[in-house]
Amino acid sequence: MKRSARTGMSLSPSLIAFLTLVGVTAAEQSAPPPSVDVALEQLAVALEREEGLAPSTKDALVDLVAALRAERGATDSAIHAPSKGEIAKVVDEYLTARPPVVEPSQWDKALERLHVSGDLRLRHETTGHVDDSSVRNRERLRFRLGFTYRVLPARVYDAI
Repeated sequence: MKRSARTGMSLSPSLIAFLTLVGVTAAEQSAPPPSVDVALEQLAVALEREEGLAPSTKDALVDLVAALRAERGATDSAIHAPSKGEIAKVVDEYLTARPPVVEPSQWDKALERLHVSGDLRLRHETTGHVDDSSVRNRERLRFRLGFTYRVLPARVYDAI
């Protein structure tokens, strides 16, 4: 028996053989996987050579391989780059299907040029003299409203 320097465990020859076999299997798995077509072909050949499977299981697996091949062929034929004519047709369908652009009315155009502004101020005011006993309290409310109308792009008229 060999003794491992790292772990202090003893390794039997059968364990060494197993680890070697697992290492080979892991190295095979790290290789790039075969393409789907190659894998299906390998599976079909393995099914033909396998004698230990029950006939119903073997038939089911053969049918599965055939279905996967058919699906793969359908998928490969369904994926294609659209031609310029197909793209133009889709664009035309989109342009004719979307709702028409509504032009704004004269009223809408006039309101787009109008800008309304304003403010509101509420305050309390106390007036009175120290020697006079009359003190007056009152509230003040101020509301201002202003308009800006753009007549021409470069001219603006204000009304406050």
